[in-house]
Amino acid sequence: MKHLKKDVVRLAATYLTIIMVMSVGFSIVFIRRHFMSLIVVRAQRLLCPKEMEI
Repeated sequence: MKHLKKDVVRLAATYLTIIMVMSVGFSIVFIRRHFMSLIVVRAQRLLCPKEMEI
């Protein structure tokens, strides 16, 4: 019974670690994508401000 409990705890810890790593990776990708789109918009506004006004 104790052995089973230890395995369950280890499995839960592994799942939690995987979820944490994936969520951190997703947030990094999302922030980077958002940041890049902001930079692109700024660059477009600087390069062709007349087109942005229309």
